[in-house]
Amino acid sequence: MEKLLLILHDEAERQRLRAWLTPDYAVLDDGRPDRDEDIALCIVDLQALESDSDTLRRYRERETPPQVPVLLVLPR
Repeated sequence: MEKLLLILHDEAERQRLRAWLTPDYAVLDDGRPDRDEDIALCIVDLQALESDSDTLRRYRERETPPQVPVLLVLPR
């Protein structure tokens, strides 16, 4: 099962996405993937990107080459 990493500032949005995606994906939402976890996609909102950019950068830097796709979720 592919793993998705949710890095979302809004707790309610994170819970909604988790509930929607869990039947088909292993969803990680603590923002701290294990060293050996293979993440298929990171879903990030703008607020989390600004405040938690170090988490995403650290994960991407440890990949060789850094091929972690990131989906940026923006407000309307």
